[in-house]
Amino acid sequence: MTTTRTLAASAAEFIARLESLAKREDRAALAALRRGLGKPPGTVAEMAPYVEPAFDGAPDEAYIVASLFGLHPHHYRAERQVRRGFGSDLRPLRGGAGEEDPGVVRRFTALLDAHREAVPDHLRHLVALLRSRKGELPIDYLQLFYDLRDWDDPGRHVQKRWASGFWGWTPSEGGPAAPNPDDSTNNDSDA
Repeated sequence: MTTTRTLAASAAEFIARLESLAKREDRAALAALRRGLGKPPGTVAEMAPYVEPAFDGAPDEAYIVASLFGLHPHHYRAERQVRRGFGSDLRPLRGGAGEEDPGVVRRFTALLDAHREAVPDHLRHLVALLRSRKGELPIDYLQLFYDLRDWDDPGRHVQKRWASGFWGWTPSEGGPAAPNPDDSTNNDSDA
């Protein structure tokens, strides 16, 4: 008897597999994942052994996340109540008020305005920038996976949350933590 796995279980297993590659410092595997950068998702055969086992037919988002992880293998999982996505991960590169890095702001704004087909390329450039400038700053790759799945939502909730994380209020600035309105849909969806 075959059981249907939830997308949440598959995605969590996938991220755990990626993390194990980083912990083992498996340079060959990370290089295989990096080969997917700039290529259409699923077209680099060397990536399949690291992506496909967690899914029954891996979605494009898994290949995108895997290639970015190969470039910058530092993952963290944010607490539920403060999760904001990739914008928050990039915030340290933005700089302070009046001293914003115009290149980072320009690239991030282009990402927010990008059509789905262009998103992986914009992400690649920003992750490379994150890696080069702040080396050890991690990315919530599990949330990135879910956000890529929801990129084309007509309400643009992913882009709004990322913008809030990049330019907006953070819990470290005082006050209660902002809840993530998308938690109920992200973690229990079926594939």
